[in-house]
Formats: sequence, structure tokens, C-alpha cells
Amino acid sequence: MKEGTKMCKKERAKGITLIALIITIIVMLILVGVTLSIALNGGLIAKTQEAKNGTIEAQEKEEITFALAEWKIVKDKQDAPTFEEFLKGIFGNDNVTAGGENECNVTFPETGNQYKVKGDGSISDKGIFLSQTKLVLQMKEEEPAIQKDLTAKLKNITGEVKWKISQSKSFAELSSTTGETITVKALIPGTAVITVTCGDYTEKCNVIVKPEIGAFVEYDLPYEDMYSGYNFTASDGWRYIGKDEEGRRLIVSTGVPAKLRYVPRSTSNRYWACSKSETKEAFNKNTVNDAECAEYGLYCNFEKIKLYSESQIEEKDLINEGIYKRIGYSDTTSEKTMKDFVTVEGATVHCLTSTEVKNICDVIDVRGGSRTKCWWRHRCASIKRFR
Repeated sequence: MKEGTKMCKKERAKGITLIALIITIIVMLILVGVTLSIALNGGLIAKTQEAKNGTIEAQEKEEITFALAEWKIVKDKQDAPTFEEFLKGIFGNDNVTAGGENECNVTFPETGNQYKVKGDGSISDKGIFLSQTKLVLQMKEEEPAIQKDLTAKLKNITGEVKWKISQSKSFAELSSTTGETITVKALIPGTAVITVTCGDYTEKCNVIVKPEIGAFVEYDLPYEDMYSGYNFTASDGWRYIGKDEEGRRLIVSTGVPAKLRYVPRSTSNRYWACSKSETKEAFNKNTVNDAECAEYGLYCNFEKIKLYSESQIEEKDLINEGIYKRIGYSDTTSEKTMKDFVTVEGATVHCLTSTEVKNICDVIDVRGGSRTKCWWRHRCASIKRFR
């Protein structure tokens, strides 16, 4: 009897312990559920994350503040960088883009946070932030139309995003005039400005459509070809051939706008030739011939060469001068110089040298023919240089 009683007590004790454990687990689960519900409904997690983000933003703004303090020290120095260059040196080239006047957008790649920073010391995280403030589209004839996306990110503002493009001609087009992301498509070489607005906030993006080597470029100077009589227009009379060592764009005439006649023995026109000493120094040679003196003189003084209308003078009467059929939009008979080919402020013009002809002789296929043959035969094509 006693042994049986002991067994019953032991079994009863085990049963009570298991039930208590189950009840405890249930109660804990209920408490966890209630705690999560209170945390979620009360915004505890959101507030915690918000506080964390606020701390990060405060640290980022502090970094920018230190940078601006340094900028105030260096900005007035003689060799001081631009505000954009200064910020890129601190935050990295990929994390700084030009904004408005004396303003840059700074991005922290770890968090994606962006700030509008001005040279006067102001910092703002409110407004429109563009993915790019300078969009370069490089055209290539053998490829489909070149296009890139442009995104406007709104920070701490709301409203409809609107896009507009300003350009003198249709250099580029937009896929849409509304929405946060649009596609910009290149049409012809040139520049344009894209403006995006949202309420009272505005941002701008400069668009540059670059031509391919050999592509036609718009240059406002039509002319009649001296040999074919073809009337070249502002749209097909000039082609892009790259940049010079100073970064200036170079364009070359498609045809031959003027024909020049040089007589080596004549000294009636000083513009045609440089002295042998000048030419030796330029060519870095001990001896030079008349042709080299003439080529260097023509290169240096091309703008001063006098031109006469073909209808007024015969070629046989020319000594160290030139003839043109038509330069500009009307058949004029006035006396001109090669400087009349300049229609862009800051441009210069010179005759192609033999070296330049060799360097661009691969640019062919104009109306089914090779321009290089024309260049080698007449040596009269001209180059424009302009920024």
C-alpha cells in the first residue's frame, strides 16, 4: 500500500510540472504578442529608425559643415579650386554634382542621402535632386539613336514633377514631360537645357550632344563649291573632326569655299609666306624651302588673305590672292578676306597644313565621293576652331 501511494504522488507531481510549463509558454507568447502590437501600433520601431536616421544625417551634415569651414579659408587664395572641385576633392568625384550658382549636390553613397550645399555655408536636404546635372550624349552613325535616362528624386517635398527642354533647335527630345524618370534622346549635335520643376522647386540639367568624327555639324555659313558649283548649306557644309590640343572643337569644310593662287617669286603679298628664319624655328629644321615658308605663312596669316568674287576677276589676274563664288546667304561681289568665314565669336580659321590633311584623310563619303582627293588636289579646304 505504501509503495503504490508513493508512485501516485510522483506521477501527480510530474503532471503538474508539465501543465505549468505549457501555461507559462502560452502566457509568454501572449505577452510577446501584446508587446509587438503596442510597439507597432505605437510606432516604436519607426521612431527608433527615425532617431537612427536623424543621428546619421546629423553626422553627415557635420562633415559638410567642416568642409565648408575649410572652404572659407581656401576660396580666396590665388590658386584656389572652384567650389565644385573643392567638394569633389573631399567627398569624391562621383558624389558631387554641380547644382545652381555656387551650389553643389553632395551624396553619401553609404546611405544614399543627398544635400544641397552652397558656398555661403547653407546646407539643405529639401528639394529636387537630379541623377545628373550634366548629360553628355555621344552620337555614332553606326549605332541606334543615343539616349539616357534622367531621374528627379524628391526629398521632403511632394507634388507633380514636370520637365521642359530649352534649345534653339531640336538637338534632343524628351520621352515625357511628367514623371520622376524620363529618357533624353539625341537628335543632332548641339546643346540644350532641361528644367525640372515641382511646385516652387526647380533644378536644371545641361545636355550636350556630341557629334561623331566626320558627322555634319550646324555652322551658319553656306557657300558655293569652287569646283562642282554645289551649294553647301549650313547643315551639310561643315563636318566635325575632333578637338585640338587646347580642347577646342575643329570643323572642316565639306567642299572648297575658296581657291587660292600663290606665286613663290612674288613678294606682293607678305601674308603668303614667312621668312626662312621664322619657318626654320617653327619646323625645328636647319634648312627650309619656299614651299615650307609658304605653308607656314599661310597657316599663320590665313585670315588676312584677300578674296575676290569670281564674277569680278579672272584667276590669271591673281597673284597671291583668292577667288570665291559665294560666301554667305546672298551672291555678293564685295571684297572679302578669309576672316569672313568666322561666324562664331572666338573662332579662328586657317588653311589645312599637309600634316592635318594626312590626319583626317580617312573622313570621306560626301555625296558619294572622297573629300580627300579634293583636299590633296586643291589644298584649299579650311578649318574652323571654336570653343
